[in-house]
Amino acid sequence: MNYLYYFKTVNLYNVKFIQVDFLLKRLNIFGIKYILLLLVTNLIVTVSAFAQDIEFKKKNFTDEIGFNEAQANLKKGDDLFAKQKKWLYSQALEFYLKANTFNPNNSILNFKMGICYLNSTDKALSLNYFIKAQSLKPAIDSKIEYAIAQGYHYSLMFDDAIQHYKKFESEYNGSDKVEISKQINKKINECENGKILVLTPLKVKIENVGVVNSKYRDGSPLVTADEKLMIFTSRREGSTGDEIDPNELELYEDVYQSTKDGSNWTAPKKINGNVNTVSHDASVGLSFDGKLLFIYRGVINGGDLFEYTYENNAWSAPKSLGKINTSSQESSACISDDGKTLYVVSDRPDKSIGMRDIFVSHLNDKGDWSEPENIGNDVNTTYDEEGVSLSKDGKTLYFSSTGHNSMGGFDMYRTTLTDGKWSKPENLGYPLNTPDNEMYCQVFGEKGNEHGYFSAVRKESIGSIDIYSFEMIQDPVAIVNKSDSTDNPENYRVPVDNGEPSNLFVNVDKTDSVKIEKQIKTEPNVSNVVVKETNTEQVVNNDTAKDIKVNVAVNKEIKAETKVENIVTASNVSFKVQVGACRREIPYSELRQRYPGKKDILKETHDGLYKYLIGDFNKYSTAKQEKINCGTADAWVVAYKENKRVHISEVINMLSWYPLNKVLINLLS
Repeated sequence: MNYLYYFKTVNLYNVKFIQVDFLLKRLNIFGIKYILLLLVTNLIVTVSAFAQDIEFKKKNFTDEIGFNEAQANLKKGDDLFAKQKKWLYSQALEFYLKANTFNPNNSILNFKMGICYLNSTDKALSLNYFIKAQSLKPAIDSKIEYAIAQGYHYSLMFDDAIQHYKKFESEYNGSDKVEISKQINKKINECENGKILVLTPLKVKIENVGVVNSKYRDGSPLVTADEKLMIFTSRREGSTGDEIDPNELELYEDVYQSTKDGSNWTAPKKINGNVNTVSHDASVGLSFDGKLLFIYRGVINGGDLFEYTYENNAWSAPKSLGKINTSSQESSACISDDGKTLYVVSDRPDKSIGMRDIFVSHLNDKGDWSEPENIGNDVNTTYDEEGVSLSKDGKTLYFSSTGHNSMGGFDMYRTTLTDGKWSKPENLGYPLNTPDNEMYCQVFGEKGNEHGYFSAVRKESIGSIDIYSFEMIQDPVAIVNKSDSTDNPENYRVPVDNGEPSNLFVNVDKTDSVKIEKQIKTEPNVSNVVVKETNTEQVVNNDTAKDIKVNVAVNKEIKAETKVENIVTASNVSFKVQVGACRREIPYSELRQRYPGKKDILKETHDGLYKYLIGDFNKYSTAKQEKINCGTADAWVVAYKENKRVHISEVINMLSWYPLNKVLINLLS
């Protein structure tokens, strides 16, 4: 991913100008200053031009045809961008990317592309463009520091995000500074929470549900206890009435269903009966037996809740929930297995602690729901709570919140009912939760051994919001023992054995296993891990994560890396991209999550750590491009001199002006 590209470029140029001045003075001693003056001047001009903000004006380009095409793409993008609708940013980005290919050094275009990526499924990609926009024009926008902070936040680079959030706050002088400071403090707290959660990741398998999802928004999955029926909400083509929501420029929501055929979900279809209308209809709650469905209908009062019963193979006419609905918005609900307790979400100002809260109502003898009561400030916060679901035994409530110890956006939580009191909510953890939104979590099984479904915005999403399944993993070895060979007997997992205890596993063909083990044993400190794409498992080893305490050393390497943007390397220097480091060996499943690419992963021991690398490059620029594209959020470039790992600052000192040094050596020898 593009995280540190063009970072601190101005400082880099200043350093180079100082070096040039020093070298010219040295050259004057030998009476050859003027011989190289033209060469040095050209080098300075080249460096200066690199930071220039180039406007889209015909006089700045010699390629008239390319300029006209870029201008046309820029205009199309601007027309979509100007509408400031989330749905349209991705379309604007398509045109901007084409214009950017022609002129990558325009500050305004880079800033707008950053905004587009902030409204995409992979918000971390915004960082590169915001940093570049600022390097081209420091005053590009009054909130550029906040934008950069968001880019770091979504990239899980929390310390850098905090630094830029604080800088934005210190420089902000608007009339709403008090409110802005509150928002910044919230963001900083999210980053602090994220630092803790990422260091203790879950052992969990996460998969996109696949056929159920579309290129449109798909979410709020509701699944019966036998997991044979899924009801969900979608804004895909073919909606009832085929009407567009004028506020969001998207189709109105409809309710769909999918059934399970063996282990796979079938292609979804619109739910039958009287559920869908020409306006918003969204699934928000379902009884465990699938006979009672709760729908949010956004027609009046900001939206109300209705219930439907399944009778004679069809859903009945809608029934209002009576006292549950108010003049405020009621947006989601879930019901206990015995049908006597209902939890609802509402933003009613008379009883809410703040924004949307969770309320409880009980069924009386007359079959009516009682006046809802707030379940209390142990669960509800001054921020939003949403997407409630209940365990089958009625003792655990799952919900999403932007409060508590969220690492950003909506995070998913659990709270347990003991002696009539709900416990302090527990964040379900990373990577189930990320700095983006995770909502509508439905969980089956006991704590620590759960599986379930949720909707989220993730970079691998088919649409803007997709439905995912997850399964907690008790022991990484359990994955190894799972019979992948059932579907493909030619593939199985073998441990990578370098003569020491190891949890690292890799998918290989049987015919290759002996060769791989032999190769690894002959190179005890460096082993090739051959990656073979056989599934989409995402597993994180909790024990390993507890030992990841190498942030200081890593940050030093990353910061040093940013100073070596455009060097030309010598023949005895090479570069690799590091995708992970840990005091213990990282299991293959975690490596597969950290690095989703297909290059061989090299393992080496260095400074008492296991380090995992890809590639072998003789140019820094090539290694940097690989880092940008590798898909690992915290990847960085490392350097080798004569095949020995060295700190990248050593390469900077040796190579920053390598072309000029080479000339000097030839002249003075």
